[in-house]
Amino acid sequence: MSPRGSRRSFITSLAASVGGVSLTPLTDVLAATAQGRRWDLAWLDSLKGKHRQVFDCQNLAGFPLNVVGNYLRAHKEVYNLAPKDLTTVVGIAMRCFPINASDELYRKYPIGRLWDVKDPRTGEHAVRNIYADVTDADSRVMPALPVEDAVPALVAGGTVFWQCYNGLRGAAMRIASDVKADSTATLALLERGLLPHVKLIPAHTMVLGLAQERGCAYEML
Repeated sequence: MSPRGSRRSFITSLAASVGGVSLTPLTDVLAATAQGRRWDLAWLDSLKGKHRQVFDCQNLAGFPLNVVGNYLRAHKEVYNLAPKDLTTVVGIAMRCFPINASDELYRKYPIGRLWDVKDPRTGEHAVRNIYADVTDADSRVMPALPVEDAVPALVAGGTVFWQCYNGLRGAAMRIASDVKADSTATLALLERGLLPHVKLIPAHTMVLGLAQERGCAYEML
């Protein structure tokens, strides 16, 4: 979890960097929000695969992570490149928030109903993360849901998933309005309930640009 700090300490750190006291790359400087949160975006400088792509997830229809899997399989077939040789990043804001939510959040809140996520095992609104929990049995019944395109397999191969904090705040307000809860408390629970690999970032639009500056091609899902 990103550490918290004061705006004053951030400004002091930035001033030192600008003044030549520190040679730390800009992505290692922690940027603050009005809430006093500080963001470490140093991971962006690790995006150094032979081929790089950021996937802007805007639609949950179907199984959008198939596109990421297809990208990886095509590079394996044509260039014999393994996932570790590539860079794949899945950028998520509010619309695709369910991909980043833990099963605990699905059980606590009506995520499946609010985002119209249907569980292919039951045909009902999901009470588990169907993007993370895909078995071989599921894939045999539903070939459109291969295990290698599920979140755990993609993460194991090096795919990065982010969650926009503004999008998370929007999800919290949507959920809180539906269940008649406090949106601030709901936001705190959503943040703690993200899958452990998810990188929380300040703004989707900002990091889409930063990823492209680091050589990532762009594709919308």
